[in-house]
Amino acid sequence: MRSPHLVNNVASLACVAATLVAGACSEASTGLSAPPNGGVVLDGGTGGTGAAGGHGGASHSGGSGGTDAAPEFYGPEHLSGTGLYSDIASKLLADDIIEYDVRYPVWLDGAEIRRFLRLPAGATIDTTDMNHWVFPVGTVAWQEVSTQGKRLNTRYSRKLATGRNGWERVAYIWNDEESDADAAPGGRSNIRGTTYDAVSSLDCELCHVGGRDGINGIGAIQLSTQEPGGSLDQFIERGLLSDPPAAGFEVPGTGVVKEALGYLHGNCGACHSKHHPLADIRTMRLRLRVEDLTPEDTRTYQTTFGYNANHYLEGTRVIVTPGSPEESQLFARMNTRDPFTQMPPIGTEVVDAHAVEIIREWIEGLDP
Repeated sequence: MRSPHLVNNVASLACVAATLVAGACSEASTGLSAPPNGGVVLDGGTGGTGAAGGHGGASHSGGSGGTDAAPEFYGPEHLSGTGLYSDIASKLLADDIIEYDVRYPVWLDGAEIRRFLRLPAGATIDTTDMNHWVFPVGTVAWQEVSTQGKRLNTRYSRKLATGRNGWERVAYIWNDEESDADAAPGGRSNIRGTTYDAVSSLDCELCHVGGRDGINGIGAIQLSTQEPGGSLDQFIERGLLSDPPAAGFEVPGTGVVKEALGYLHGNCGACHSKHHPLADIRTMRLRLRVEDLTPEDTRTYQTTFGYNANHYLEGTRVIVTPGSPEESQLFARMNTRDPFTQMPPIGTEVVDAHAVEIIREWIEGLDP
């Protein structure tokens, strides 16, 4: 049965757009109602993060960090009920779980991430459009986030209906014994004595509404590796793709150019894409396409050099000023953790210093 919080897709997208623009989103606009029979209603408890909790962007997470009630969640109350493990005590994965890796992982303040996927029996991912994979209803994806030798949270996404808004999402917070993890729709701050925060279910949508479907990291470019036997090869060998490619795909360029384009694709391309609800009011596109053969072919090169951003920041207005990182707003936003101006806007409180240096070197090397 479709979860009630997915019923009003138009209202949900409008809510996300309003949140990104104005930092406000009412509980009523999410279309919540009574849970389906047998569902578990969780209100998120305390400790939500959101912008007020330090991530920037939206101010709608529940608990101490947000202004509105946390979103209700109708899925399993505990991670052990999601089907990831056949035995959670020994952390033995279920037989139908696919573990995969990505070439350009998202930055989560240095945390380690393991990624898992389960497709319905006999189903395949629709890869007719190699740039935008579409997952079958019933797909489940998990991201296990760990740091300092501790499992912190496992992010859960389940596809309940067609379309990019047809997903339910929640973070499961691990207990100190790591015997199980509990759903926290409102997010949680400083998990297990660390500075890591899990974002709320509503905040998750801010990064997942930018594509044609709801998983950002699983795609042709992200799964391609330079060496044989990578995740894309495994997906092809297991017959998981409806239209498998003949080979993997390379990010254009060499050296720091390739590194910069790949990083921006993996960390920023989900929101800065033509499919995002706010695409009409911002020109920057950072998502790569498989047909991009040279850096100049990419929308990154075509929509950032000399283009004005919508706001001034630290004396910058131009998105990328070739030859001058200090005059480039893309560089300035990556290099700050001011909750109102940072990029990415949520999920991080620590600047990715290595990535900042890559972007600096890339911009310095561009011909003015």
